[in-house]
Amino acid sequence: MFINKFFVRKLESFLFAPFKKRNWLYLWHYAKSYRLLYNIISNWPDDNIIVSFSMPFNNALFQRSQHLAIELSKCGFLYLYGEQKNVLTYKYSESLVISDFNLINNVCKKLGKKPYLLLTTTSPYNLKQVLKLKKLGYKVIYEFIDEMSDEMSDEIHDSTQGKIILNNLNLIEPVLCIATSKHLLNILKDKYPQGRFLLNPNAVNLQDFCNNSSEIPVDMQNVIKDNKPVVGYYGAIATWLNYELINTLTKNRPDYNFVFIGSDFKGLHLIEKLPNVFYLGEKKYKELIRYSSLFDCAIIPFKDGEIAKATSPVKLFEYMCAQIPVVCTKDMQECYGYDGVFIAKDNTDFINCVDSAIAISKDENIKIKLLEYAQQNTWAQRAQDIKQVLCNELSAN
Repeated sequence: MFINKFFVRKLESFLFAPFKKRNWLYLWHYAKSYRLLYNIISNWPDDNIIVSFSMPFNNALFQRSQHLAIELSKCGFLYLYGEQKNVLTYKYSESLVISDFNLINNVCKKLGKKPYLLLTTTSPYNLKQVLKLKKLGYKVIYEFIDEMSDEMSDEIHDSTQGKIILNNLNLIEPVLCIATSKHLLNILKDKYPQGRFLLNPNAVNLQDFCNNSSEIPVDMQNVIKDNKPVVGYYGAIATWLNYELINTLTKNRPDYNFVFIGSDFKGLHLIEKLPNVFYLGEKKYKELIRYSSLFDCAIIPFKDGEIAKATSPVKLFEYMCAQIPVVCTKDMQECYGYDGVFIAKDNTDFINCVDSAIAISKDENIKIKLLEYAQQNTWAQRAQDIKQVLCNELSAN
């Protein structure tokens, strides 16, 4: 019997190629996810639905996108958290669902839903995709959360499409433009002056940084065994940190121990290896409080420049919640105006500020003040602020 070789290759691909749409296992999961999503979305009573496309939800970098998804899902929205090529749909809660971004949009289109599309500067969209969704009735919320410099693009994500989208907001016509810093807000107003704007900085989840385990992590035991003050930083070890400052600080304060925690984005080799410097690698989000609770002082040593000016550091409010005095460089504009947060004008002043921060680290009045700042800057409040503006937008229409 004659068997077409092309047909055989197609059949093999269909049956055995993993992670392709022709694979039976993929199709089974896809169908199961489709049914689950269809039931959830079809039973939602209105169009108070938010769709986003961001980093994997369970990423070690648990950041703004995940926090806002959780809190907005508690504010009367069905939040559909889109990931790339994730065929497995699962429910974080009754109103927060994680699934494949394209699958989410297919179901919304099938049901005629017209959700909000939360479009951030780090989302892997292109302008054509956004305009296609807008044509289907999606209402775009544009969220400007990062300076889109070449340096930031190289280290964390490709900002090419983000720049194109920012320069074409007049085509997208967002119903709301969110900025996480005053610097970014000014850029937004210049790019899209007719927009409706909301300054919505980063924040903290109090439960994650107020409740500390007394158990000391194994890799912190060497750090604290000699009872030296501990100066700590967690976050990206990236090229936008000021390594000249870091090395000057660690060399000039041999009686302090310095801890660095986080993923290495081409920066670790720039930190001089000294006996009082400890790099502990990347830690899970839920573990950070076990480390930061042992800091006497926290630092945010960004290089001066556009990235520093644009950044609303999540870690600032997390350090505050842990009641740790903080020292920042002078272009960290979003860190100004808080007791217990020192702004250093140069490298020498930064060292002096670290000394001052350590000196007040046991002051109960400072601890109370820092905790109050954290309580005023929660993710729950940020979500409520967004909801209020969207409710006003719906009322106006």
